[in-house]
Amino acid sequence: DEERWQRMTWILSSKLSQKDLIESLRAGKSCATAHGIKLLEISPCPGFVSRRVKKAILSLHLDLGKNKLSEVGIALYRDGEAILDGSAVMKGQTDLDFTWPDDEAAPGEHWYAFVVKGYLITSPIVLNVGG
Repeated sequence: DEERWQRMTWILSSKLSQKDLIESLRAGKSCATAHGIKLLEISPCPGFVSRRVKKAILSLHLDLGKNKLSEVGIALYRDGEAILDGSAVMKGQTDLDFTWPDDEAAPGEHWYAFVVKGYLITSPIVLNVGG
């Protein structure tokens, strides 16, 4: 039962009122973590509303807490297809700070999602590239 309390849904909102939290959740500004992982930063923020960017640059910063993992693999999806396959990107650290410039994104709207298998999944991050 203790493990159940180590799973969290993060709602990304600048205000903590009930109204603002519900609006952020409806807009898809969320992610889920497990095993006590804490989301420190994600950019751009997940959400269903498209944001215009010149170039897609995605970043993620996690506190792994007591989970001094031997390996952590990050998968990144663009439009449902893996552009990073989850290969190990770090070893023996207690935090993960990762940035990915998507140099191969064609102009137009793209949907991204981060997955750290067994530890994190984000709601979609919608970017309109080339604006």
